[in-house]
Amino acid sequence: MKRKFLITAAAALLAEIFILTGCVKTEQPQAAESFEQDLAGTIQMEDITLTVNATGTQNEVKPPEPYGYYNYYEEYEGYQYYVASVTVQNSGEVPFDPASCKITAAMSDQSAADGKFVLLNEIDSDFKESLDAGRECNGYLFILGKEEAGIPETINIYYNHEFQVKEETEPYDMQMILQVVSQ
Repeated sequence: MKRKFLITAAAALLAEIFILTGCVKTEQPQAAESFEQDLAGTIQMEDITLTVNATGTQNEVKPPEPYGYYNYYEEYEGYQYYVASVTVQNSGEVPFDPASCKITAAMSDQSAADGKFVLLNEIDSDFKESLDAGRECNGYLFILGKEEAGIPETINIYYNHEFQVKEETEPYDMQMILQVVSQ
């Protein structure tokens, strides 16, 4: 029982931080190179391939087959998640950590919002931290925004070559600008 409380409390604290950082206008990250494509079909980021399966808005983000104790991003009044369900394939030689990517969005009302990229475990019951080389899994690319802001017009994924983590003050190597397509 104590473990469930601690997990719930930790998830609530992380979600609260996520909301606060999503509401505060932060300095736009910089990148040495950028490229654009639609948030549809296949998206290539070096050795990582994302296949977009579905997009839409949700009140919360949780694994499709939750079992036992699991992590999730809970519902907040006045906010919605814009979620892209993706299949992620790592054809590289090192594990991929989605936390090495910075996710931002330009919303329909011209505001900015922050996002997150998460991976699902092999049975889609919880989130995991990395994807081993040569493996594939499902995941979510999502933005938390105010309901009145609408859906994102673009989603930006910032990353460094080989998904290396650099100092926060250094620019990223790449910026992928994903155009959100109407469905």
